[in-house]
Amino acid sequence: MIASENASALIALADAVRAQFVGTDVVVGVVGRRERSKLINQSPVGANRVLFIQPPDGARGTLKRGQQAHTEPRVLLEWTRPIILSVWSADALAPDDEEAQIEASETLLESTFQCIRRAVSPEGLPFFGNLTFGAIKEMGTPKNAELYYGIELQVSMTLRGPLFDRQKDKTRPAPSLTRATLS
Repeated sequence: MIASENASALIALADAVRAQFVGTDVVVGVVGRRERSKLINQSPVGANRVLFIQPPDGARGTLKRGQQAHTEPRVLLEWTRPIILSVWSADALAPDDEEAQIEASETLLESTFQCIRRAVSPEGLPFFGNLTFGAIKEMGTPKNAELYYGIELQVSMTLRGPLFDRQKDKTRPAPSLTRATLS
């Protein structure tokens, strides 16, 4: 499902990426801190998870005045917020092969960025231009540990999206009282 034009830019991005992974074994979602820690590699297909996570430190970004004041619905504010892209993949056929686990995680990361590159917002605008990318790191794999459960890669990103005004047909209801005229 693609979100409506007044929906969260983060949810709309995840919906657009999820739509491109339909028919595969990849799970796509938007979550807070709890979902990331769930062990999902117990499915028959292994890990294969893409999550858009709000930062655990409570940072939610910055707001500035919208630049598209003459559109309908009107953009009130532009919200620039940090998000974390978590890509976790495992090669279930070669659980003891480190090269296979590295290949699986990098392949899913590449596929995810291809999906993001093709993702279009409900307004018909590409998301890619509203994203900036930062550091990438491997998560949750202790040093000298076997990669039986695969590898999770996290990418720091910043997403810019609008906060809309109400649509005109919703902001001008019919009056509830009618003034009488005196003659």
